[in-house]
Amino acid sequence: MAAVRGRPSGLPELGPGSPTCVQLSPIRLATIGDSLTLLTEVVPMNRYMPLTGHDCTVPALIIDTQAPLDVLHDAAAHRIRAVTQLLENLAFREQLSSDAVVLSDFAHLLAIPLRDGCDLLDVISRRLNADLS
Repeated sequence: MAAVRGRPSGLPELGPGSPTCVQLSPIRLATIGDSLTLLTEVVPMNRYMPLTGHDCTVPALIIDTQAPLDVLHDAAAHRIRAVTQLLENLAFREQLSSDAVVLSDFAHLLAIPLRDGCDLLDVISRRLNADLS
């Protein structure tokens, strides 16, 4: 695969049946009288959280939720930056022609590291929120 600004992009292939959404923190709405109130639950995290991008019964790719925050942030930033750099390189091309199937496969390929980065940011957010409690 081609390099993105000097870095190889060793992104994995997307398998069939992969979810297209990102797992978000648990949020509930509660009605109090005539108004809606946003309630956030502090749910204890398991030590190892599977990545949401690979739906299987035995996860092979996991996040250590107790890893140092700077390590989690670096891993998230690396994945999000890789997708951003590739999209920026495409945006600056003068001519881009491709069929719909290739574009769909390309979008799925970019979704993998972006979803992984969002999963890592979710762990960071939960840990920071737990520290404030």
